[in-house]
Amino acid sequence: RTREADKGARLVYDHNQRLLSCTSVPHNCGTTVSLMHMFATLPVRHREFVKNIKREYKHLVRVLQQYAIIQPHIRFVCHNWLKAGKQTVLNTKKEASLLENICCIFGTKVVKGIVPFHCTCAAAGFIVDGYVSKPERSCGRGASDMQFLYINRRPVDIPNLSRAVNQTFRQYNTGGQMPIFFLNIDTQTNKYDINVTPDKRKVFLHDEHALVDFVKEQ
Repeated sequence: RTREADKGARLVYDHNQRLLSCTSVPHNCGTTVSLMHMFATLPVRHREFVKNIKREYKHLVRVLQQYAIIQPHIRFVCHNWLKAGKQTVLNTKKEASLLENICCIFGTKVVKGIVPFHCTCAAAGFIVDGYVSKPERSCGRGASDMQFLYINRRPVDIPNLSRAVNQTFRQYNTGGQMPIFFLNIDTQTNKYDINVTPDKRKVFLHDEHALVDFVKEQ
C-alpha cells in the first residue's frame, strides 16, 4: 500500500509470472512479499533446491542484509515460517542510521568492534563512507561474511577493493583474521558501469586503481 491509498492491493502471481488476481485488502504502508511452493513446477530444480536448502537460505539472508543495512529510510522485516512457528530473520528500524541498521542485524558486539571510516578521493571523484573493524585481534573474523561494499547504496562486488582492505587490516592484525567492513562509495554514475553481469553485482570502475590505492593509504 502506498501512502496515498486507503487500502492495499493483494497481487497473486503463478510460477510463470502471470497475474492471477488483484484484490483490495487492509494493509499498512509498504510491501509484503510471500514466497510459497518454490520451484514446485520444476521437479529437478526443486530437488536441487531442497538438497542445498541451508546454502540457499544463507544466500537469501545475505542479500536481504545487504539491502537492509544501507537503506536508512526503509524498514525491512523478514520472517521464516517453520513447523514450530514464525522465526524473525531480520527486523530493522525506519529512519535509522547505518550504524543502527548494523546493530539491528548483527548485534552490539559487532558495533563495538568497528570504527567510522571516511575518505575523499577528489582526483578520481570518490567519497567512501562507512565502518571498518578496529585493528585489534578480537575485532576480526575467521571468514569474510561481514564484508559489504556499495556504490551509491547499491550492493556490489569489487574484488580488488575488498582485497586491499583485507591486506591492510592484516598488517595490524597478526591473528590471520579478516576485517568487518560496511563501505559505501558515492560517485557520479558516469564513473562506473553496472552492466557487466546479469545480476549487476560486478561493476567496472573507470578509476578503480586510483580508488584502491587511495583507500590503502588511509
